[in-house]
Amino acid sequence: MRLHTSIAISAYALLWLRIVWRFVKGHPGPMPKQAGLFYEIGKYCHYAILVAICLMLISGPMMVWSRGAEIHVWNWFTIPGPFGMSMSLFDAMHTIHVWCSRVIIIGTVLHLGGVYKHAAFNQDGNVRQNAGRGSHRDLRCRKGRSALSATSVAPEQAG
Repeated sequence: MRLHTSIAISAYALLWLRIVWRFVKGHPGPMPKQAGLFYEIGKYCHYAILVAICLMLISGPMMVWSRGAEIHVWNWFTIPGPFGMSMSLFDAMHTIHVWCSRVIIIGTVLHLGGVYKHAAFNQDGNVRQNAGRGSHRDLRCRKGRSALSATSVAPEQAG
């Protein structure tokens, strides 16, 4: 159990930054050939995963503290609880934590299915774009225009 909480506490700030960043920045818009029902499913799947992570970041420490325990981080230090033992609070937080873990697992499977769909069937450059190794311009170049013609100057500018 201490390994689980040590890893979670170590990643705590980064996870919160990721959640805040996505909700402030918003979900990226669809690529040229991406729209409709599957795009909406993907977008709300991402948001469901983020909300579940958010709730787990709250319910995890609350579970430990509601047992009257401290959070031990790598045996380096402990984070004492702000309140005493409350088994009813523990039960509520445990239920939330378990359900959120299921949402994350199911959402991750759906997400991986979407990645596979884009890579194997659509071949629309979405996987490359999201991996940070491509752009819409690269996609146009692969769809019938050479990279040279995509970057060359217009004939009237060629002199």
